[in-house]
Amino acid sequence: MDGGTAGARVREVGWLAATLTALLLALLLEHYVIHEQMILPWIAVSPEVPPWMLGAQVVPEIIVCFLFGWRLRGLGWIVIYGAAAAALRQSFYALLTRIGASGHPETLFGPPSEFARTAPLVAVMYFMAFGLASMGAREPGPLPGARSRP
Repeated sequence: MDGGTAGARVREVGWLAATLTALLLALLLEHYVIHEQMILPWIAVSPEVPPWMLGAQVVPEIIVCFLFGWRLRGLGWIVIYGAAAAALRQSFYALLTRIGASGHPETLFGPPSEFARTAPLVAVMYFMAFGLASMGAREPGPLPGARSRP
């Protein structure tokens, strides 16, 4: 974190809440529209899912990361956002498994150990997404090497 004022930190927590809300909406879209309405019917007909369908499952999350991540400054906030997003995502999928949602069968180890096993990898992926988004807006002005028009 950049050690800003208390007001700046409170505003950032508000942005974090907005990010997590948007991420939850993206996860709901991914599961109830893309997964249940596109992928599961496709699996019933064909054993292989087209790569674009699998990619479509993560695009909403990536969009959220870039929409909210571009404004992050400092590694501390990127870590906080990544950890919070990973906890939300893993909790969402653990809940889907717990309630027996289609396409989310109980695993051998169950949701708690599945959460512990996969959460670090998911957190790293979110760190990377928020970090890349943050890096994209660090330097204001034209891109390096871009010509300005007279």
